[in-house]
Amino acid sequence: MFKQFLIASTICVMPLMAACSSGTDVNASEVTVAALTEKLPNLTGDHVWNVDPSQSKLQFRAEHNGDKFTGNFGTFDSVVKLNLDDPSGGEIHAVIDLASIDAKDDDRNANLPSKAWFDMKSYPLATYSATEITGSRADGYVANGMLSIKGIERPVQLRFTVDENDGTAKASGTANFMRQEFNLGTGSDFETEEWVKFPIEVVVSLTATR
Repeated sequence: MFKQFLIASTICVMPLMAACSSGTDVNASEVTVAALTEKLPNLTGDHVWNVDPSQSKLQFRAEHNGDKFTGNFGTFDSVVKLNLDDPSGGEIHAVIDLASIDAKDDDRNANLPSKAWFDMKSYPLATYSATEITGSRADGYVANGMLSIKGIERPVQLRFTVDENDGTAKASGTANFMRQEFNLGTGSDFETEEWVKFPIEVVVSLTATR
């Protein structure tokens, strides 16, 4: 997808937070982009875009203990079918390897795999899927999709713009959700915003060709 994302999304994705308490150590992800691609639908026909993950980014913004930070997911992939002049009938799908998260802090990275947060052993991937897209080149687009994290699906809206030049599209957009909607940060320490704020913003930058 020309990501927009997520991502997670992707989204997508998306993705997407911080914590500070005891938890398991996070290990470098061994999941490859090719492995994620196999989990995406095979879109065919006109207006299918080939996303270049190496030229794309899936990031998230959150606030932990007064520290506003931007993290990222290093491994994700997406597929997009979109007529920029008539987005009806368009599709965006993304899959994100949660173990590839980097929340820019060792303590946060060590705790995010735990059951209180992403529970990565049980739910290693997050997904985003949208089949309702509206908008225009001039005003931007809106994708109404479903984000899945920890086996929980919630509607999440992705707003994005696309700059196309000679068959290459650069898309950028944002999606917002509240972490408690996906049981991110369970337990008494995180049921309020004292340590980790509720809002999460997903930021997507995609490069795609056709």
